[in-house]
Amino acid sequence: TEEWLLGLRPKTDSFATRDDRNVIAVQLVAAGADVTARCAGGATALYIGCQEGHAGVVRVLLDAGAAVDGVQG
Repeated sequence: TEEWLLGLRPKTDSFATRDDRNVIAVQLVAAGADVTARCAGGATALYIGCQEGHAGVVRVLLDAGAAVDGVQG
């Protein structure tokens, strides 16, 4: 899905541990991922990270310059 390609969500709940998600987020950002990209539904990775409680990923996105004033949808 687009969300997986954007690095927003793992394909299954058991795919990645919390630490794995953080490492994946760091790797995506280091590879030039757009931290302001939106999925088809309009949500940003930051929005979804907050919604899902992924504090480490949220910190990576904020450190990379993700906008905190983006509106979902």
